[in-house]
Amino acid sequence: MLIELRQVQRSFLLGRTTVPGLRSTSLMIGPGEFVAILGPSGSGKSTLMNVIGLLDHPTGGALLLDGVDCAKLDRNKVALIRNRRIGLVFQAYHLLPRQTVIENVELPLTYAGVRRVERRRRATEAIERVRLGHRIHHLPALLSGGEQQRAAIARAIVSNPDVLLADEPTGALDSVTGREIVGVLLALNHEGRTVVMVTHDEALARHASRVVTMRDGQVVADTAQRSPRERSPWEAVP
Repeated sequence: MLIELRQVQRSFLLGRTTVPGLRSTSLMIGPGEFVAILGPSGSGKSTLMNVIGLLDHPTGGALLLDGVDCAKLDRNKVALIRNRRIGLVFQAYHLLPRQTVIENVELPLTYAGVRRVERRRRATEAIERVRLGHRIHHLPALLSGGEQQRAAIARAIVSNPDVLLADEPTGALDSVTGREIVGVLLALNHEGRTVVMVTHDEALARHASRVVTMRDGQVVADTAQRSPRERSPWEAVP
């Protein structure tokens, strides 16, 4: 199993009050799955995503990645695993405004010490995979919202992570562009990449192979779905 949560809890201290974000949540995600985490605001879905993405440390339970309990590792080891094995995409694109698309996409490789020629090759390949090659030398301000999100996705996959986590990746986009971004995620999943997408949109969640529904910090449903209809993975989802 690629990802396994065993009775994971995450609570927050607000003043003198302890507020539960996750309540004894158990979940397993296998290699190559496309899982949508669905729920309204305050249901705990983003907290769950942050725990899976090793951005937040659980206050109880076990979080296993390929059998290694990351909840027991120190911060340096957790950061190393996150940088090498997990790609993160957010609603806000977090692109550096004075860097071109390819310079933004290269950043994870720069931090990892990859030589310039190699990181330029890998960044170009990632940009082409999200069909943004015609914007490779543009600054973010010259891109549409959908193009900025494609650049963010390219940056997330440039290190070839095991899993791509997308937290409300269509939240800042209109419905048509949002469906195009889900089409990008579907295409990457069709290539074999594990994708976990947080969304409040039931229509978009239907395109995942599995939907995990959350409410009040708990998983209340975990439903396998039929595969999406046969189509080019780059076609905007209906």
